[in-house]
Amino acid sequence: MARRLHEDGLKDESSKHYYGTFTADDHNISEKTLKDISGDFARGQAHGSVLFEDVVSFDTSFLEKLGIYDHKTNVLKEEALVKAGRQMMRSMTDSEGMQDLTWMASIHRNTKHIHIHFASVEPVNTRPLMVSEADDGTELIAPRGKRKQATLDHMKSEFARTLVDRVKERERISDLRNGLIKDVRESLLTQNSVSHDIARLYLSLPKDRSRWNYAMIHGDKKQSLDSIVSTLMADNPQYKEYQDAVNQSAAVDRELYGKTERVTKDYARNQMADINKRLGNQVLNYCKNLKPSAAKGIEQLSFAADEADYAKFDDDFIELLAQRLQEVQPTISEEERILDPASQESTSSEERQRFRQREQQQRIRREETTRPLNVESAVRHDVSLIKRSLSDYMTKDRYAAMREYEKAQRLSDRTR
Repeated sequence: MARRLHEDGLKDESSKHYYGTFTADDHNISEKTLKDISGDFARGQAHGSVLFEDVVSFDTSFLEKLGIYDHKTNVLKEEALVKAGRQMMRSMTDSEGMQDLTWMASIHRNTKHIHIHFASVEPVNTRPLMVSEADDGTELIAPRGKRKQATLDHMKSEFARTLVDRVKERERISDLRNGLIKDVRESLLTQNSVSHDIARLYLSLPKDRSRWNYAMIHGDKKQSLDSIVSTLMADNPQYKEYQDAVNQSAAVDRELYGKTERVTKDYARNQMADINKRLGNQVLNYCKNLKPSAAKGIEQLSFAADEADYAKFDDDFIELLAQRLQEVQPTISEEERILDPASQESTSSEERQRFRQREQQQRIRREETTRPLNVESAVRHDVSLIKRSLSDYMTKDRYAAMREYEKAQRLSDRTR
């Protein structure tokens, strides 16, 4: 196997070294070292050890961006690839708990894409034995040759991390994220544009405040929460900068690892989901920390806002209201209409006296059970007066609720 790995390498006949080959300790290994490694591979496999083979391939243009390859001169800076390859193999050894692993690698340039072949074997098998059945029914016992997915993922990430210094890139994303969390906290104290939405959200949350967590909010409540966050971030330049930084980092991932169908490895998607969760929890914490008096203010504010949204004080509405008020006015009975001088001209003085007494009694009862100003306005169909009266009532109620909410909010801020 070791000899097959170096077949595409260039052999320096004078020094007896093979260019493009490397191990944990050597680069451009000698012919003698190659023979020793070949012997180690043969002995390991004779003792039942698993032979692991891996390939790392590169987009040539990506290596040019990194300054590792120059297509004009065909010069490849192998040292960078060797360093990354060694770190990758160390991560595999640690993750799988391998003992005295022998490995070698060879950089190949015989295809469109520069790539590296790796081969590794333990001197004595340490892998758990697995029992399987052959096609002819024979029972087979062999060491487990499959490595954990976590091991393979870690190998890729270690190779990429060593090849491309991404510490500053990821630190910048982290700093932007922390800044956005601070921005949301401050915006919740000053942004009146989301007060009504927060009131609605607050009233829809479960009574158990321990469930006021983004992961436990679902359906319409989560949509409302995400909408509040979107409103707060709409004009925030730092949020746009965060999105751009995440997308750029994801593009580097695709060049390093290739496209992936695994959702858990979609960096951009996961980072945006994470920031939405963090910002959403800031909104929920804001609601959770409200004092009872502030909560009451929110309820009043919500009621006033609902009334302002849905009570349409147009002329048709007022006309209908006046008509309904008129319909419930106390009516004179049939007997009273007969005694009414306007409808019965020939009445005696006693009948007229009795009618006046009853009319006076009806007037007294009306004054006790009705509001004369409103009834009179309705009867006269005084549209403008009723409209102004209702609008003034709603304005005063909403203003009072807003003042109560702001007062409670300031008290809450001072007690934090």
